[in-house]
Amino acid sequence: MNAPFDVTGIKIETERLILREFNMNDLDDLFAYASVPDVGERAGWHHHENKDTSLRILKGFIEEKKTFAIVYKENNRVIGSIGIEKYGLEDKLSEFFDYQGREIGYVLAKDYWGRGLMPEAVKAVIDYLFNVLNYDFLLCGHYDFNNQSKRAQEKCGFKPYRKLVFETRMGTKEPGVLSLLKNPNKNIEFKFSHPETLIINETNNQNANQDYLNLVDFWNQNFKMSEEEKNELNNQINPDEDYLNLAPSQKQFDALEVFKDKEIVLDYGAGSGWASIIMAKLGTKKVIACDVAIESIKIINCYKEAFILQDKIEAVHISSSWLKEQKEGTYDGFFSSNVIDVVPLDMAKEIIKNAARVVKNDALLLFSLNYYIDPKVMEERGFVSKDKSIYIDGVLRLTSLTDEEWLEIFNQYFDLISLTYYAWPNESKETRRLFLLKKKMK
Repeated sequence: MNAPFDVTGIKIETERLILREFNMNDLDDLFAYASVPDVGERAGWHHHENKDTSLRILKGFIEEKKTFAIVYKENNRVIGSIGIEKYGLEDKLSEFFDYQGREIGYVLAKDYWGRGLMPEAVKAVIDYLFNVLNYDFLLCGHYDFNNQSKRAQEKCGFKPYRKLVFETRMGTKEPGVLSLLKNPNKNIEFKFSHPETLIINETNNQNANQDYLNLVDFWNQNFKMSEEEKNELNNQINPDEDYLNLAPSQKQFDALEVFKDKEIVLDYGAGSGWASIIMAKLGTKKVIACDVAIESIKIINCYKEAFILQDKIEAVHISSSWLKEQKEGTYDGFFSSNVIDVVPLDMAKEIIKNAARVVKNDALLLFSLNYYIDPKVMEERGFVSKDKSIYIDGVLRLTSLTDEEWLEIFNQYFDLISLTYYAWPNESKETRRLFLLKKKMK
């Protein structure tokens, strides 16, 4: 059921923000961000073309008493809003009949995108609704095209719940996802209705999703570089020679030559972009270097500038569902290094399945994987092992499958051309693996 809510008198403070009720003095700030094209459209409403529209909306905020103004402390400006809305289909979603909750909706001024402000605000509101008002659950939705909102919800702990078509305030219908967050302080087991739109089983994906989020945080920390470090890197690079030493192994470098004449190759989980640089230098006409870690994308952009490859490499910050959304038969080459064996196994299988879908029929694929370690051996060394997954300091660091186990998965979609073993510097044995594959012909 929809829980009662009244924003009157509530004030929530975070490191950079104050969340409070709106007042009439906020009109200029509201119009300033709501009049910018693409801000409202991402949330399903037209940007404000005049201040009269903003005044009408502001009066609604004040009268309805369910919307927080997001105030940026540094300049005391209102830069967005968070609505604690009544969720729709209340009479149909029987899983919530005995529980209290609401749906969160939000918008942020365009000048403040990309700073982590929306997750900061939403997390603070979640804490208040769960720990002060004792709500049982919260919902939050996003349109399929709005990956920024999707990532913000993932960072706040929301899990995909239902695939729906939403009616916008612009008179259109947009496909999207409604996500769910349970109060972690309560032992709630929902019995979900309407399986035709259900996209999660509560017991299946929560651990895998948390592993994935932990991994993204881990990668962002490892790829982070200061502006000073980036400038130093740019000044040190010799674009005509230094690419020869980027690969961790000469065998990896040599293996990338299979892509040298390809039109467009996807470097999936590109990391620092070392393979993208090599492929572009070897003659690949276009490389799409994508990664879920934003710090990775920053490094790739730095590298491609240093190696003068701006016209040959496109760095793309992606979500975990990005590959699934790519068109069939787009790429004539696919490379991935140390990705599918450091994510949850179900996610790895989805990556492999979609890799087969997005490449052309004559495409070559190269998967570079870590060595196999018996999980029991890792347990004896004091590490945590669960279902072939090895954790270090709570972070999934390896999904350890044998050659035969990986081939069993690959063989559903690909024919094996070769399996090459290699080592990184200072490793005495060549136990890392390069699977060169070709798409099966139907």
